[in-house]
Amino acid sequence: MNGRLIGLGCAAAVFALDQSTKALALGSTALAQGVEVLPVLNLVLVRNEGVSFGMLGGVAPWWALAALGVTIVAVLLAWLWRAHGRVLSLALGLVIGGALSNILDRARHGAVTDFLDFHLAAYHWPAFNLADVAVVTGTALLLLTACATQSARPPRDCRARARHRALFECRRGRARAWQRAARQARTRAGAAAPPQGRAPGRDPTAQGGRGGCRASLLPPRIARTGVAVGGGRLPPGDRTQTAGLHKCALLTVVRWA
Repeated sequence: MNGRLIGLGCAAAVFALDQSTKALALGSTALAQGVEVLPVLNLVLVRNEGVSFGMLGGVAPWWALAALGVTIVAVLLAWLWRAHGRVLSLALGLVIGGALSNILDRARHGAVTDFLDFHLAAYHWPAFNLADVAVVTGTALLLLTACATQSARPPRDCRARARHRALFECRRGRARAWQRAARQARTRAGAAAPPQGRAPGRDPTAQGGRGGCRASLLPPRIARTGVAVGGGRLPPGDRTQTAGLHKCALLTVVRWA
């Protein structure tokens, strides 16, 4: 199932369940005095003008808290729209549904309806409702998801990064050296006289023609022993064509460096 549908469905379920229980609590006259359900749980009707568990009560007006809640819900909806994973979508749906239910209470009654009272002996936890339970549960799931995602990331290896950086610098320096050598080869090829039987400036080997493009990488001893070009061998004394072959080799290496 799509994560968005999971989140929106969870938000709708939380909203409907919380509003139903609040309607029952408001319609019961017995809750005004308090009803003991368990030795540690009472049902009592309380108006909460603050946020969850009675915090910030009387500090800010209801419309300011409602505006803050709407802003938070908008951010969470945008997060849900881009969320990946069912657990994350479920957590966002819980928080969105609970927040929307409390926002509706503030808009209708100016306060949130609470009716769950947990206590231990004489200590009473601040009253809350099912929307507060959903918000706290969703927030806890968000924290757990964030911690699990952070621990699943591979640790950064500084040594590997240093090796990659050193390799990059080495390749860049080598490419610059080959470029300088290629420029020097072009300069020597342009200064040398063209061979007999060819028009000036039409050296196919020096310009990357048929002879120079046959070899992608030439050995350093090419100037001493010559190299096979076409059907014959280029003599070692032919400086112009040797420089042209060097240029093709250097440009090929620079291209693939």
